[in-house]
Amino acid sequence: MSTETRDRDAAAPTPAPSPAAQAVSPPAARLRWLDALRGIAVLAVVYEHFAAYLFPGVKQATVQWVHAGTFGVTLFFLVSGYIVPASIERRGSLRHFWIGRLFRLYPAFLITIVGAAGVAQVASRPGVPDDLFDKTTTTVLGHLTMLQDILGVANVQYQFWTLTYEMLFYLIVTVVFVFGVHRFSAEIALLLSAAAIALGSVLPVRAFAGDPLALRNLVLITGLVLLIGVTAVSSKRRAIVVAGAVLLGSGVVALLGGNQAKGGWEGFVILAVMFTGTALYRAEQGQIAKWRAVPAVVAVLTATVIGTYGYGNMWNMVGKFPADRSWTGGLLLAFVFFALGMALRHKPVPGWLSWIGAISYSVYLLHYLVLALAGDLLRGSVEEPLPLKLALTVGYLSAVLLVSWLCYRAVELPFQSMGRKLSKRLDAGAPKPPSAPA
Repeated sequence: MSTETRDRDAAAPTPAPSPAAQAVSPPAARLRWLDALRGIAVLAVVYEHFAAYLFPGVKQATVQWVHAGTFGVTLFFLVSGYIVPASIERRGSLRHFWIGRLFRLYPAFLITIVGAAGVAQVASRPGVPDDLFDKTTTTVLGHLTMLQDILGVANVQYQFWTLTYEMLFYLIVTVVFVFGVHRFSAEIALLLSAAAIALGSVLPVRAFAGDPLALRNLVLITGLVLLIGVTAVSSKRRAIVVAGAVLLGSGVVALLGGNQAKGGWEGFVILAVMFTGTALYRAEQGQIAKWRAVPAVVAVLTATVIGTYGYGNMWNMVGKFPADRSWTGGLLLAFVFFALGMALRHKPVPGWLSWIGAISYSVYLLHYLVLALAGDLLRGSVEEPLPLKLALTVGYLSAVLLVSWLCYRAVELPFQSMGRKLSKRLDAGAPKPPSAPA
């Protein structure tokens, strides 16, 4: 929503970048079309959750063909795939990348968890699981890894599940960068699509988290693997970096291969979608031939159709509807919108839409908390006249945007600035390489 939202780190200039880095760092102005797509994506997710309260008839009609939530998060995944790997390559430093990710994602994420716990005490607490209070340690530690969904930890908010796949993508991108195969994004998307088709119906389900004790141990082990692995790949010594990449890669393979929910095809498709975004970026930048990116798109869409109609077991949030048609429709529409965005990327972008895209991470995290507080009022107004319902809709959206803007200004931007300063400080403190003899 990750959802990946506006990647200021990817756009921010760095001192004296190399020519190779400049070649993969799109100017800030060219990111506005991505902001527009993020704005559309987050509005679709908000609609998916909000409409069920005040406009259930409209929601039921639209979800028959396109699940707005699936559309929104798939669009987020494509945007993340398009821009995130470039931020590593521009810096040429995994340490800078991970510092940027930690300071970019975690502050608002942790504040939302605290807010969810507080709102749960005063509202009907939709989306807040009992595990947050009954299994607090496991739930909180699981969320600190941001892999809670694939670990089997109940998400504190429904929409948090997408952050797990963002984190998995970052880990895989890290591994392929270490081993120098990051330019093979299209081929990685093909491989993941093939895995979705070949393994999607045969992989074990929650093999490592069958009971509360096993889940707690899995959370602890995963946390250690992430801590050690990310620290290692941030090292200056090649042997330690490679060891860290092997550790992280092994952890990702184990979780994808043995601990996904309801079989593995969806997880592979999601990651393939993200690497397809990367392949499209590389083709647009001239790093790979366009003919290499096209098969990735075709493979992902093929894997989606085969997985949906052959294996089923879509996300729980789609289970009440004609899931196959709704899920597929949402994913296909996301590709259409992304293609339109690329085709129109040099055109002016509406300021209000790029603004929503800029704060979309906070909107994505916080809109459900506002919905929890307003839920009883909205449910009680479902039979009211349309003008009143429209006024409530405007009021809800205004509250969400205001709270999200405040979070963006007071939390996101300051912590991103702190992350950049920390990276510069670490660079300044690093020993300088010896100068060559005259």
